[in-house]
Parts: sequence; structure tokens; C-alpha cells
Amino acid sequence: PEADFILIGEVSAHENLLEKQSNIFLLGEKPYEEIPSFLQTFDVALIPFDASIELIKATNPVKFYEYLSAAKSIVATEIPELSPYKDKLVYLSNDNEEFVRYIKLCLDKKDTLADAEEKVRFAKANDWSNRFVEFKTLIRQAHPMVSIVVLSFNNHKYTLASLKSIVDKTAYPNYEI
Repeated sequence: PEADFILIGEVSAHENLLEKQSNIFLLGEKPYEEIPSFLQTFDVALIPFDASIELIKATNPVKFYEYLSAAKSIVATEIPELSPYKDKLVYLSNDNEEFVRYIKLCLDKKDTLADAEEKVRFAKANDWSNRFVEFKTLIRQAHPMVSIVVLSFNNHKYTLASLKSIVDKTAYPNYEI
């Protein structure tokens, strides 16, 4: 009761109960460009996903990285993808009382999570461009290199068309021409 909760996005359960609380504000969906201005005002960032849903068990929540880029302390439900960062970058719990205790620790600045600099550094190391490079490397490692050899003699126009077609239409992730 001594804290305000601002929920941005779709509320998928207990909306009627939440609306009755004077310290809970349901703002609904917001354009992405507005999110940083809200995030600046937050003391603690929450990821309250229903951890019993199968899809959530395979979710790597983007909010985690966005919150860290703003150097926020995070409390989340036990999402498997966040387990490696438990008690370092995020507190995880599916127990209501423990979840609230973690929030209070963060509000009182008594949490033992990483400092602001380390949070931001981690977020930068996991931005989309870095994650793409890592993902691309893993995909290439999973597929053997294939060499495409184009034989041509004295047919510049068709050779260029052939090469363009290979580049534009080849879905295989690890090839050379």
C-alpha cells in the first residue's frame, strides 16, 4: 500500500480487482516512444508474467534488457530465460510474499543486485545488434559451409543474374559463392 504501481500494456488477469486499488494505475497500451519517459520515473521495474503458462517458459523478455539499460532494479516471476541472472541482475520469485519482499528491498535501496553501471554494461552487450551477431554465428555453426560454384564462359549478363538470384533467394545460412 505504500507504493504506486503503474501497469503499462495489456492486463490479462484480475483487471477488475486491480482497478479497485487506489495505488494501481492501469494505463493500457502505450506507443513504444513513450515508454522511456515512464521508465525514468520508476524506482523498480517488474516483469509479472504468469510463469505457469507454457509460452512464458520459453520467453526471453525484451523488457529485461530495456529495464537494465535504464539501470533499474528488476523483480520478475520465475521465467527460465532469466534464471542465469537470478540475484545478480534480477530477483525472481513466484511466491507472492517473497515477490513483495524483493520489491521492498529495491525500494529501500537495500537490494544486492548489480550496480547501475554493471546493469547498463550488460544491456549494451545484449543489444539487438550484438544478439544478432551471436545468433548468426550459432546458426552458421549448426549448418555446414556449402560452396556454390557458378561456371560461366563469356556470358557476363547471365552470370550477374545468376549471382543476384543466389544472393537474393538462398535461404541456407552458411554458404559461399
